[in-house]
Amino acid sequence: MTEDLLLQYIKDSKKYPLLSAEQEAELADEVKKGNAKAVETLVTSNLRLVIKMAKRFSSNEAQILELIQEGNMGLMKAARKFSKSFKVRFSSYAAWWIKQSFLRYLNSADKIIKLPVRKELLMRQLSQEEESYKIRYGTLPSYQQLAEIMNEKIDIIAQVKSFNYGEVYSLDDPVDKENTSTLYDFIPCNTYNPEEEVIDNEFKEKLNKCLEILNDREKDVLKNRYGLDGIMTSTPFAVLGKKYSISAESIRQTQLRALRKLRADRNKIKALVSV
Repeated sequence: MTEDLLLQYIKDSKKYPLLSAEQEAELADEVKKGNAKAVETLVTSNLRLVIKMAKRFSSNEAQILELIQEGNMGLMKAARKFSKSFKVRFSSYAAWWIKQSFLRYLNSADKIIKLPVRKELLMRQLSQEEESYKIRYGTLPSYQQLAEIMNEKIDIIAQVKSFNYGEVYSLDDPVDKENTSTLYDFIPCNTYNPEEEVIDNEFKEKLNKCLEILNDREKDVLKNRYGLDGIMTSTPFAVLGKKYSISAESIRQTQLRALRKLRADRNKIKALVSV
């Protein structure tokens, strides 16, 4: 059944003709004028691109369909943002947004599917116990203290903490009042970003301004943990801990503290993401 749906979708996608560079430029101008039909044309003419990329990212046919759905959302976002001033074809520009959608979905799906129910319950209990302990003593408990409080082995506590949910600071959590921007909007893909030559310097300048409310260590931790400002991979807590000669838990607390500051200053983040 899944295979039939996929084959039919591929067949339907081929009904829409590919666009020339000139047509893409004209449509980009129309999109700026608020022409919804122009957005639709850019999207439908590039459905095959999403399919092709989804095949590379998927592990089975069922996942391909899910990735296509997510990729189409990225494609639509690209269609709304595309400008002929970028000096690239729309497909090259859209590929960046499509891949971002894939990564967001795969990251989320991986947590939902692979996190055992018991560990999820432990994670919630752990968060509650940490908060209660902090209110009572003014600091967060150590792994050993949590293990004693929850009557669990310390390695279980460490494993649950490794999921890095913290105080439920998910990358999908909104960071502006309109719920339109998330921390994912800060994370670059490993593929070439066709806008880079146009906005990269401005983006980095705004990023640094946004992070001015953080101290040097908080800036460094966020950049390394979330792949900001050209750092393409997430650096483990333990690695950063060795860099600063402190524990992995201290790095985790630094990350949470920095996120709280950013969430409290949403206007700057909104201005950055709207670049």
